[in-house]
Amino acid sequence: QYHPEVDVREIDVDEVPPSQIYTDLERAEFAERKKEPYEKVIYAHPDGYLVGEKPEEVPPVEQIEPSEEEVKTETPPEVAEEVPVTEPEKIMMPVKVAEEETPAEEPKETPVEEPKEELEPVQEEPVQVEEVEEVKEIEEVEEVEEVKEGALITLTKKKTVPFTMWEGNTVLVSEGWLTHLEEEKKKDYYPELMDFVRGVYESGKLCYPEADYLLKCLEYTDLENVRVVIIGKFPFYRKNQADGLAFSTNIQQKPHQTTKVIIKEAVDDVGIKEVEHGSLVNWAKEGVLLINAVMTAPADKPASHTDCGWKFLTDALLDLVIKDEKPKVFVLWGEQARDYLERVSDKDNILVLEAPNPSPLSAANGFYGSKPFSKINEFLTAHGYAPINWEL
Repeated sequence: QYHPEVDVREIDVDEVPPSQIYTDLERAEFAERKKEPYEKVIYAHPDGYLVGEKPEEVPPVEQIEPSEEEVKTETPPEVAEEVPVTEPEKIMMPVKVAEEETPAEEPKETPVEEPKEELEPVQEEPVQVEEVEEVKEIEEVEEVEEVKEGALITLTKKKTVPFTMWEGNTVLVSEGWLTHLEEEKKKDYYPELMDFVRGVYESGKLCYPEADYLLKCLEYTDLENVRVVIIGKFPFYRKNQADGLAFSTNIQQKPHQTTKVIIKEAVDDVGIKEVEHGSLVNWAKEGVLLINAVMTAPADKPASHTDCGWKFLTDALLDLVIKDEKPKVFVLWGEQARDYLERVSDKDNILVLEAPNPSPLSAANGFYGSKPFSKINEFLTAHGYAPINWEL
């Protein structure tokens, strides 16, 4: 017994090339499947089995249905008989009975009262149904508008404006930060910090990121759009890797090992597509503030700028985010990032997620499997905000 779907038919063929005859039905079936199964069919042959074309008798049999005229002629009289029979029976019967049985005034009053009573509830019911539907529609519209308002936090596009960090170095920042940055320039620490950073870049020593990429995190993510804050230690300090965003690698370069670890966790956690680059710019555009506590790192001594004054500026920027009452998530990876725990631990509108540094050396000690990306989206959606699109 072979597969039941194989169509084996008998055929009378006197002359058939031996090459087309299969002694084994299973081989014929295989040949039939390799060819076009919907156009080929297996025929039984005295010497074996033959794969051939389907007979052209089937389509004409299906198409040849000239009995349509007869059907047409038969159907109209039946329809014609049914239509007049149903109409007079339904309409005439109650009228005749009403006239013959009760020609008096009482029956006349009863039919008049009955349609009135029937019409009144019929009119009242649609009116009530319409009012209820209108109310439901209004409620649904209001709910949709509320959700849209929450989602607008990530969709609101802000203009980028120039900000002069020091004379000769102007960068772009989102307009929501500009007023606050101008206020920081008036504080005592700012001139000293900029003089130090300017001297490093003008000395010709390798320092990352390039001066044009400073404050890049404030360009892609406006203050009003911040929903997630991920704090890094300092920029990557290999040539052309740093792009001004914490944990992000310049898209034109191979991703940093730490960036690979983060992307791998995102793939495992929320199922984003794997990418060959390490740029996290798309996350920044989604409202993720990727900020380094120290914004410059010399190639020879990456941690040497820790005490040069960057902490005053980054603390001021993060305080602005913390004061905002919108729900948001602070992601603290590593020991240095946990220094900000005291600032946010007592805030009801802030979710704090802690994990080890995503370095390849420590990722297996608790970073892998921490699922920060899904937890962030669960928190945001629970508070009426659209989830982050983590695709890169």
